[in-house]
Amino acid sequence: MVDILTTFAISIEDFLKKTEKEKQVYKPQMSLLHIDFVRERGQKYQEFCRLAKYWTNGPEYMKDRYPYASSWFIELITASVFDVCESNLNLVQLFDCFLRRVRNMKSKKTYMAFSDYYKKEQYREKWKGKLAVIEPTNPNDNLAERGHQVENMTELVKRAKDTLKTWEENNFDEVFQTYFPRQPD
Repeated sequence: MVDILTTFAISIEDFLKKTEKEKQVYKPQMSLLHIDFVRERGQKYQEFCRLAKYWTNGPEYMKDRYPYASSWFIELITASVFDVCESNLNLVQLFDCFLRRVRNMKSKKTYMAFSDYYKKEQYREKWKGKLAVIEPTNPNDNLAERGHQVENMTELVKRAKDTLKTWEENNFDEVFQTYFPRQPD
């Protein structure tokens, strides 16, 4: 059996004018834009995402507990960090920036958006005074206001603070031993 994914050519601006019911028809195209969003940032970004997502759920992650945040939410935070710092930093330095960004996310002044498919500055005022991690294909969708992110934000911020404290008091090796233990062979 072969699955065929139908896509429709539509601009982000036209997509945003559609009703919620009409938008459902275009969801497959938006998924392809998500893939492009990640792919265009390259291999280093993808490795950075894997590191951040593993840290987010941690070695103690249990299947009976929800993760601290959705995978896509973490990818957008890493993209925000990566877009600002990528050319200058290695993975360890990017991870440090990621932890600091997460630690500061309790601030209602945090605005993360992307210019890949729309002009992000046009939407800054809409999200003023809120934690905003804006979907790259829909500037009206704030991932920080839904799902696990809302329920677990305090816990995620605390985890970042604890990791940074371990890093500052000990060293980066201690962080890796604590949060990235090697699995037995």
